[in-house]
Amino acid sequence: MSLICGRLPRISVLVFAVTLILTLTSAPVTAGVNPPSMEIDPHPTITATVSTQFTIQVWIRNMPTGYSMTAFDFVVVWDPTQVELVDHQPNTPPGKSWGFGMGQIGPHSIISSREASTQADYVDFDFAWVSLTFHCLAEGTSKIRIETVDTVWLSNGGTPIPTIPEPFEITCNQVAPRPVGGVVVPTSKLEIVAPFAALAGLIVAISAVVVVKKRSKA
Repeated sequence: MSLICGRLPRISVLVFAVTLILTLTSAPVTAGVNPPSMEIDPHPTITATVSTQFTIQVWIRNMPTGYSMTAFDFVVVWDPTQVELVDHQPNTPPGKSWGFGMGQIGPHSIISSREASTQADYVDFDFAWVSLTFHCLAEGTSKIRIETVDTVWLSNGGTPIPTIPEPFEITCNQVAPRPVGGVVVPTSKLEIVAPFAALAGLIVAISAVVVVKKRSKA
């Protein structure tokens, strides 16, 4: 009996070690999986004229090899004193079905959340998920930024795993409209009359030459 009791701690340690190894080898491996990139096009800068509109697209690119995207969310933030959002259009990859939610958060940000309806709808390619149209309000320079609210979920055939892409931003240059009608240059009355005076002088000179020739012939 004492021999059995003396071996119990060693057996317990062995069972624990085997259990730990099995747990680690059976758990999904997330280390080394690079997240896709969230980007705004056009980038890195865009120029807009005050009182006009411009459109940007939010892309998710560079899916890691062997993985597909199953769900994502992101928020786009801008300066409401410089630009205002006037339209937003979610896009769905051809032949795919994705549920989505989208809504504006106050005057300066919008959130978009999407999820594949089935495994057949997972996406492993670059795609522009949202088009946003802004109205340029004032001269100046501002930033439009995209970042994740939670995560982008990826799957290589098993349980989806979370990844967190880096934030991305572009610079928006708002410029004043060009003046209409060209450049106005002040002129004097003498500058206006001068061409006509020169023409009149030329006519007088030609008339004098003609008169002299007629007299010489006579």
